Amino acid sequence: MKNISLYAGLLAWSIFVPLASTQAAPSDAPLLAKAYLNDVRLYVDGAILNHGFTLALPAGPSTVEVSGLSQQVDESSIQLRTRSAVKVQGYRVEVREKNLLAVPELKIWRDSLTTWRTVEEQARSQQAVIQLEKDAFLRSTQQTTYTEANQKFWALSAAEWVKRTHAAQKSLEQAQRGMQRVNQKYQEIVGTMATQESVLVLELHAAAPVATALFALEYATPLAHWSPRYEVRMDNASVPQVDLISKASILQHTGLDWKKVTLTLGSNRPRGGLATPVLQPWWVSPNGSLARRKMEFVENDVEIAPAAGVSAAVAKYEAPMANFDDAERSEGLVGYSLVLPGTHQLAHLEEREISLETRPLKAELSRYAAPRLDLRVFLVARIPGWDTLVNVDGPATIYLENNLVGNSFLTFQSDTDTLDLALGADPRTSVEWKPTVATDNKGGKVERTYSYTLKVSTLHANPVEVVVEDRSPMPRAEEIALLNPNFGGAKKNADTGILTWKASVAKEKPWSTSYRYTLRYPRTMNAGPL
Repeated sequence: MKNISLYAGLLAWSIFVPLASTQAAPSDAPLLAKAYLNDVRLYVDGAILNHGFTLALPAGPSTVEVSGLSQQVDESSIQLRTRSAVKVQGYRVEVREKNLLAVPELKIWRDSLTTWRTVEEQARSQQAVIQLEKDAFLRSTQQTTYTEANQKFWALSAAEWVKRTHAAQKSLEQAQRGMQRVNQKYQEIVGTMATQESVLVLELHAAAPVATALFALEYATPLAHWSPRYEVRMDNASVPQVDLISKASILQHTGLDWKKVTLTLGSNRPRGGLATPVLQPWWVSPNGSLARRKMEFVENDVEIAPAAGVSAAVAKYEAPMANFDDAERSEGLVGYSLVLPGTHQLAHLEEREISLETRPLKAELSRYAAPRLDLRVFLVARIPGWDTLVNVDGPATIYLENNLVGNSFLTFQSDTDTLDLALGADPRTSVEWKPTVATDNKGGKVERTYSYTLKVSTLHANPVEVVVEDRSPMPRAEEIALLNPNFGGAKKNADTGILTWKASVAKEKPWSTSYRYTLRYPRTMNAGPL
């Protein structure tokens, strides 16, 4: 087990405390401890979180509740270390609803909402007072003799009521808008917070009082992981080199805000379990159909369901993308790991993409055309030594001379040592392909003659090499025969019938050829399309 950096020297002589799960209930009020996150090891299917916490323990048995953990913890992966003479008699993990009233970030918005409610109540009270005054005044005017002075007083009073009514209504509307804004912001913040938290309950026994017991806690969680993404760039088509840029997309839904933690990316899948392939018999039934071949795996891992209350919303990281080309890379039997320099901060529900490393690879640029399928000439980068790269399979974005070509998927665990990577069509090289078919019926046979003309042109200043392929028919019955084949200088693959030309094409000297063959088959037979 990797030692936590904070206790690198301390844990060199630490006592490993084995944990045994228990459901024992605490007898007294439990001691409380808040774990702080030190470092995270991210994998493609989960993460290992390393925490530390301190505790003052009395002599004898104690029940300790440790908070500050991921909202989902793989209980079977928990490991605890301490140098103190403390014995762990048992443990359990409890998932509890988070008390949002105790969150300091939310108290500001609750106080603001209370202020606006007070303003609203005052505005409504003012409106009620004004209405009472108006009602009382109207009753008094019914008993008052009309005079010019009274009329003037009534007009002044009405104007004052209108002014006060407008002021109260404006204050009420302002309070309602304020409450709406604050409540919306409050709900947005709550939506980004974890509604649950995991609490580790420990049953400890100390032989003597411990003033400050130091603990290192490690466990696995499925709520954080990283996934690979790549960029393949050929900035200059005249230089036989491509840059393979490795990137990592980090996603964390642990319910914690990671602050100043060290990050390590691993390529293996610890939550995938240890699976051994078991071959089953391959039974062939009498009617010639094949029984389904099965390869079963003996699994010893436990699937962990996603934690309830985890929002699907993801807060996009808007800051400039970090670049860790100087990340420390190490390779082992089960993959590789990258230690990112420095410390990092990631909020709950945050997704961040970082650039890991750039590898220049030797590549040969070639051109390929299969006019029977597509009349475009495609650029292909042939990358030798592909089987020596130790990377995780993942999606890739392809660029040629700073132009986006398209998307692909890179597979590193393959049985070939060379990767042919399509870079899109070459707009300055074209191919013309014209087929002609002539049919002649001779008795019970059909002779169909296929004739083709093929021409490749380019506008490039320097000559280019183009590989052109087509297919020829491959008879599989004695009644079918291929006659008078003339493949125009192509090399034919005897197993597949694929015809291959390697053409050197210049701007002032296009390459062209023609080829033909005749297919003979019975009139009662359909040879099928070529």
